[in-house]
Amino acid sequence: MNKIAFHESKNDPKAKYHKDMGMFQYGMGKAQSANTALNRLKNIIGPEGILKGHKAPSWFDDFIASNYDMRTLTPKQQQTLFIADKLNVGDAMKGVDTPDELRKFWFEEHWKGLPGILSGKSKGQDITTIIKRLNSFNESMKDYDKQ
Repeated sequence: MNKIAFHESKNDPKAKYHKDMGMFQYGMGKAQSANTALNRLKNIIGPEGILKGHKAPSWFDDFIASNYDMRTLTPKQQQTLFIADKLNVGDAMKGVDTPDELRKFWFEEHWKGLPGILSGKSKGQDITTIIKRLNSFNESMKDYDKQ
């Protein structure tokens, strides 16, 4: 989690790049990734979730009112949403122990650029974009290890 936040924003909870916000660069807006992460956390807490009987945290309402702007959340709240979002993917986090596994996890489960590229929905993105993004992730991990 820390390495992904480092790559996405250098751990800056106020980071912004286009519509992506916060430490993990979740998309802002109703039908974007920050909304999805919140819904997944609600499902964990909800009546049938593993935390059944617990009330939703008070920050949920403020987050929704902000149009799902991750920058309005504390680092801990952003981390909570990230974990809830990734837990919903099933076993995607299982076995993410090596640098190669982390890169694969980031690429397939967090960045998720490949499906858009393959479907033709990501305009202007092609194999060159994939290579650039993977190289960028690799460089970030080298920088992270130097800290």
